[in-house]
Amino acid sequence: MREIEIKARVKDSRSVLAALDKLECVLSEPVHQRDTVYAKAGTEDKFSEFQPGAIFLRLREAKGKVMFTLKQPQSNDLDCVENESEVSDRAEMDQSLKLMGFVPVVNVEKNRRTTKCGDYEICFDEVAGLGTFIEVETILPGDIADGEMIQGQLWKFLERLGVSKDDEVTRGYDVLVYNASHGQS
Repeated sequence: MREIEIKARVKDSRSVLAALDKLECVLSEPVHQRDTVYAKAGTEDKFSEFQPGAIFLRLREAKGKVMFTLKQPQSNDLDCVENESEVSDRAEMDQSLKLMGFVPVVNVEKNRRTTKCGDYEICFDEVAGLGTFIEVETILPGDIADGEMIQGQLWKFLERLGVSKDDEVTRGYDVLVYNASHGQS
């Protein structure tokens, strides 16, 4: 499958939440997520660079479950081939990833509230050390050719919520946290 998303910093949470409410999009209760993101050993110094086709792995803990995710960026960081599966033992999976030549690069903690609007999933995130964000994403078959065109459609929806394209964030939370912890912008 292909996950195509956009995200933006939220300057006025109240107005964005009110716009979602007008669309009858009811956000879930906050769920705490703890992510560990892995990169191929020896590539850690390039983690914050866009690497089309590179593989990044993630273990996410939330609501007593652990999910393993493989992401492979396509046209940009927010357009990825994605495969995901639940794992029963986080420590064993962590060891397996290390034995396969991957190393943990960054940890991300956030509280996420979600809702659906048509074919879009909306995430309202409070990311530790970064602030408040909104994401809009869609999952499509892997053979979609133009991820950036789909992202343009997602922006039209986000602008309906009063979010300005000036607040766009083009990197994943993992890269944003990594850059902040390494004194990069």
